[in-house]
Amino acid sequence: LLPIEYIALLGNDGGQSVRILKPSKNGELSSVAFDIPVNFKGGDQGVVITDAVFIENDVHGDIAVFASSKDNDIVMVDLTRDPPLVRKLTLTEAQESTGGRDRKIEWAPETNFIWVSGTDSDEMYVVELSGDGDISKARVSTTLTGVPSSQLIFVENYERKRLIQMMATRNSLARNDVSSSNGLGTASLVLSIISIVLVLGMLAKDMMKKNKNGKPQDTIDTKSLGSKITS
Repeated sequence: LLPIEYIALLGNDGGQSVRILKPSKNGELSSVAFDIPVNFKGGDQGVVITDAVFIENDVHGDIAVFASSKDNDIVMVDLTRDPPLVRKLTLTEAQESTGGRDRKIEWAPETNFIWVSGTDSDEMYVVELSGDGDISKARVSTTLTGVPSSQLIFVENYERKRLIQMMATRNSLARNDVSSSNGLGTASLVLSIISIVLVLGMLAKDMMKKNKNGKPQDTIDTKSLGSKITS
């Protein structure tokens, strides 16, 4: 869950704290980096933290996010601060926990979105992180209803990513050709436009294959390309 420089120990205290260890060399004792007061309120004894994700990128630095089956909050921890900055975010105003026995949480890599399950209410919460890396600005941007789930997994559509990259490359080459030679540049630009049309046609054909019956389908604002929910 955490990068190699950290180890998270979930306290057997009803979700009151998480201890972060910093490993040493082989054969040497690890040291305590932080004791984080997550203060989940729905438990009494035992380990009630059911899932966690770690976000590591240039925008957000090092962030750990914890979820509990007994609580309708998630806890985000900015590990780049000393002491770490702790931010609690409420997922829903429901009186009872919607997490079921095993609330799940998943970050969609290369996006600002975290998905959190609400099994008991058939809900899914999409948490949006701030683009400036400040976890205090995180918010629940979307609540999906009628979405039963037991596991969350992020799947990246590499074919669509490759097509988008190909379009960008061709556009870049076309612009370079235009700046160097008007005649040849125009021809290259035409070829680039034709390539874009062909790529868009491939994408449309792929979408038609996925909807063979021709009936319109309800659209869901997934907020992240390739996110997949399995039940």
